[in-house]
Parts: sequence; C-alpha cells; structure tokens
Amino acid sequence: TAAKVYIKNIGNNAGAIDKSIGVKVLINSIEIGVLYGGDWLMMPVTVVDGEDIEVQPATDDVVILEYTMFYEEA
Repeated sequence: TAAKVYIKNIGNNAGAIDKSIGVKVLINSIEIGVLYGGDWLMMPVTVVDGEDIEVQPATDDVVILEYTMFYEEA
C-alpha cells in the first residue's frame, strides 16, 4: 500500500479561480508539474515526511491550496 498525496489549487483569498496562476509541485526536488487554478492531483508517494513535498508559486499572487496525505501504517 502506497501513501497518496492530494493537492488542489483552489484559487485566491477572494475565491476566484484564475487558470493563469499556477504552482509547481515538487517531490524530492523533482518537478512533477504545475497546478493552475482549479487543477488538482492525487498520486502515490513513498516519501518519509512532509519536507519531501514542496510547492512553489509561479508569481507573487495569492494562491490557496488544499492538501492532505493518506497512508496506512504497517
């Protein structure tokens, strides 16, 4: 069973979804892709802790993300 991470770009603090503003998603310093407004991902991961998952905004604009990780202890 692999852990899974869910990340969604839900827009800015006014609730507006802007498809032109994105954030890079990196796992263990490897770029996975860019999530633009309204985009989401759920993928299996084998990371040890949260420091292995990063997001980097493409601009200085406010971007709000929702995220969670699902895992099963052995």
